[in-house]
Amino acid sequence: IHAPTPRINALTHNLLELIKLLDDGGNIATARPKTLRFRLLVFGARLTTHARTWSLRLWEDSPQAHLLIALRRALVELAALLSQRQAAPG
Repeated sequence: IHAPTPRINALTHNLLELIKLLDDGGNIATARPKTLRFRLLVFGARLTTHARTWSLRLWEDSPQAHLLIALRRALVELAALLSQRQAAPG
């Protein structure tokens, strides 16, 4: 087994669990990983680029839009928390 494989599996598992926690009333909490991947990767959006920056523009009627926005916010908060931990002495 390659060394990164268990880490990638753990990250994937944690990300899927976060998605399940963020879902408010949908049926994602009991969904299997394959179903989650399908529901998150198949949605209405347009990928655009401007000034060397990529943007994903979600369609308003996309059923996964609220979940993707909540997931992004949670990941940004997690990144901020991790950078604070790394910057803290000790």
